Amino acid sequence: MAKEFRYCIFYTQDVEVHKLMRMIEKHIPEGHGEVFYPCMEYYKRGEKAVKVRAIFQGYVFLYTDLNIKEVHELIQSHRRELDTGI
Repeated sequence: MAKEFRYCIFYTQDVEVHKLMRMIEKHIPEGHGEVFYPCMEYYKRGEKAVKVRAIFQGYVFLYTDLNIKEVHELIQSHRRELDTGI
């Protein structure tokens, strides 16, 4: 029987978003989830470049089949990585 996938949403400071994403990507078992930070491209008239902006600033999404306890244990067991930036 296949496990059901669900979304887990984490809120963090903007400067910590990519650290959290890297930690989750590094430690989540292969095929058990995908982490993402939804962004959009936009263009302002008069500016020459296309810019990228977060849709939900500070929110990291994890689409996974792990249950909430397993996700919590994953984060807690690697919390030192987030604190030290390893």
